[in-house]
Amino acid sequence: MIQSSIYYGEVLHSRNYPKKHSFKYKYRSLFNKNIYDFKLKKFNKFKFSFSSYDFHEDIISEKIIKWFERYIEKNSLKVDHISLDLLKTPNLFLRRSFNPVCFWFLKKNDKTISYIAEVTNTFKEKQVYYIQNQGKEIENNLWFEADKKMYVSPFADKVGKYKFQLDDQSLTIKINEFDPSNNLEIVTRLSGTLMKYNRLNFLYFICSLYLNSLSVLPKIHYQAFHLWRKKLKVFSHKGNGYAE
Repeated sequence: MIQSSIYYGEVLHSRNYPKKHSFKYKYRSLFNKNIYDFKLKKFNKFKFSFSSYDFHEDIISEKIIKWFERYIEKNSLKVDHISLDLLKTPNLFLRRSFNPVCFWFLKKNDKTISYIAEVTNTFKEKQVYYIQNQGKEIENNLWFEADKKMYVSPFADKVGKYKFQLDDQSLTIKINEFDPSNNLEIVTRLSGTLMKYNRLNFLYFICSLYLNSLSVLPKIHYQAFHLWRKKLKVFSHKGNGYAE
């Protein structure tokens, strides 16, 4: 059975180059523990039916689950000590949620040993970035680099690089984005706390989660308008957001 907790968080997004621009907003989501059974090779069931995920998508089965399975095998890890956790806003009832980024955490004895950032742009294109430490725990002070491979903003090139840092204890994730010339372009920080369901907070949580899901795209377009007013260089999508 999947164990879900309410994730109360905040996103800080700061553009450093070529012009300054920053904003922050509240972030509501679900943190789901033990979502996949590596022995039975299937997703576990949710305790509640109000939410769901599109686990049948090809990117999940082919690029996420298979990568974790190969990672477990390569590092000779015993699945009895392994769990797969997911931080992602779920679909609510009949509404599909838009997640610009979500995180899949592979844990050994409750310590993260690898994770995947699953990124989705407003054109519904998806890309994944693999973070691993050769089977060892990912400590809080470590930064991991990955090549940027997809268009995510009209004000940023679709190539460059990311640097990721995870603090397991405080549930804080930092993402530094660099342009092709290695200028630190954007700094993003996601931080939050977990809270268990109870009768008092459940309805409030469902409402806040639904409103959070509704507001994601309007917030993206609103900030894009401010960047356009600041006359930042615009990069065209050109019908294909993936780096060649």
